[in-house]
Amino acid sequence: GLLYADGCVSINKNKCYTISIGLQARDKHILDFFNKELEYNKPLRFVDRTKETNKQNSYNVEIYSKIIANDLIKLGCIPQKTFTLKWPTPEQVPDDLIHHFIRGFFDGDGTASIDHKWSVPRMRFGIVGTFDICFNFRKYLVEKLNFNNIKIVHHHHTKDLYYVLYSGNDNCRKFYNLIYNNMDENACLIRKREKFKFIFSVPIRVKTSKYKGISHREKDKLWIAFYSNSKDGKPIHIGSYKSEIEAKIARDNFLSLHCVAQK
Repeated sequence: GLLYADGCVSINKNKCYTISIGLQARDKHILDFFNKELEYNKPLRFVDRTKETNKQNSYNVEIYSKIIANDLIKLGCIPQKTFTLKWPTPEQVPDDLIHHFIRGFFDGDGTASIDHKWSVPRMRFGIVGTFDICFNFRKYLVEKLNFNNIKIVHHHHTKDLYYVLYSGNDNCRKFYNLIYNNMDENACLIRKREKFKFIFSVPIRVKTSKYKGISHREKDKLWIAFYSNSKDGKPIHIGSYKSEIEAKIARDNFLSLHCVAQK
């Protein structure tokens, strides 16, 4: 999965087969684990980017092997794959291993963040990839974890890439259990796993409201107005207000403006 996302299989004009993967210096541990599992003793190559704007130092693994390259190609990790990558078939990655594949892909091309604008901090996670990758990632979560069939969105910077993004702490806990249970402790990007652990550790203290779609944010003592779209369940943040009644009025105005029937 990590090679699908961040790896590169290349064959040059001299028929030299290379497998490479580079990660930020802070993620060096997973490349060390990668080398250990392959019993590959060549040192990681350090890339100093301190003089480059908005670039971070990195470490690279480079393996020269026709056998490994051809095996990876058979498993779907093809050369020049950025815009053509396909979700692996059951023959390439059996169903009992697909959660490990998802963890690797998520480590490379996934995102995890915390949204603080709600009454309780909400975690979001998702992946960026080709339409086929995003479609089948979503399909797997719908079938295995009963997630909503949310929209796949065109990536705003690259026309041939897409992303799928889920939010909600319950969804995040299900995804966390899927990819991090029953694994080697070192077989993941630790900083992404720690983001999940952080949000799970945040104590939930919510003052309830007598009005629908209104909740209280303990951090700054503001009342939050929101609306959950019945089509995909994704909440819309309307605003933050000093009083409960202000939040209710703002929500009522929002529903009226958008011709949403109040229940």
